[in-house]
Amino acid sequence: ILGVPHSSQQRYDAEYFKKFRNQNIVLSARTYARESNVQALEILFTYHGADLLPHRLAILSNFPETTSPHEYSALLPEA
Repeated sequence: ILGVPHSSQQRYDAEYFKKFRNQNIVLSARTYARESNVQALEILFTYHGADLLPHRLAILSNFPETTSPHEYSALLPEA
């Protein structure tokens, strides 16, 4: 998942993982939105959609105004 074996050992951060696992999923999603981390949000919505969908608009409202909506258009509700 993280690439070649030696690369994955360098990229794994046990403290970050521990913090992530203990944090509320909605708070994690909000943080990723504030960081404009669209890829992380796509993953969270894919695997935790049932927990996050009731909060989707509140989460998406945390994207900075300087982030183009085109960057996260896949996360927006469709009409």
